[in-house]
Amino acid sequence: MNVKNAFVSALKFSPDSKLLATVSNNWKDVLYTVTLWQVFNNKEIRTFRGFMERINDIAFSHDGILLATASGSEIDVTGDSDRSVKIWQVSDGKIIRSLKAQNQPLSAVLFTNDDSAIISSSIGSSADGTLKVWDTKDGTLLTTLPGSESGITSLAISTDGKLLISAARDGSIQIWGESTQITR
Repeated sequence: MNVKNAFVSALKFSPDSKLLATVSNNWKDVLYTVTLWQVFNNKEIRTFRGFMERINDIAFSHDGILLATASGSEIDVTGDSDRSVKIWQVSDGKIIRSLKAQNQPLSAVLFTNDDSAIISSSIGSSADGTLKVWDTKDGTLLTTLPGSESGITSLAISTDGKLLISAARDGSIQIWGESTQITR
């Protein structure tokens, strides 16, 4: 595998480890893409395009059918801010929906363990510091969780799906448990 003329800023395996998604951010040419590769033969399958700003994170659904991307930069390079979560079909590379998540660049995205919801977080110099929980099927905003005013840098969910953890620029780590509903 070789991504030419771009900086690879993130990569994720599909749940079955047969596919690899790589994020390429080419700031010189203002070209931001996600490329899907077959791992066993290093073959490029498809490229996901349509991003106006840098892609900060990607996540596969646990069934491997969907890919979510989180984008946005602190400086709006293009004048057309694209601070959104995009949900793509892995099979054909078509975009299912775009969620205008926060007014700040998105730093992280993940699917809940049952794939019923997508969680996004923001980062930026004036980040609202929230986490947004979205219904995967229809894109409805289910809830907003308070995060950190310094901006969230990373998200993780426990294997059993009972804990959601966020890390922030100010060094704080927050944990939400079963008493906090993060999915329907």
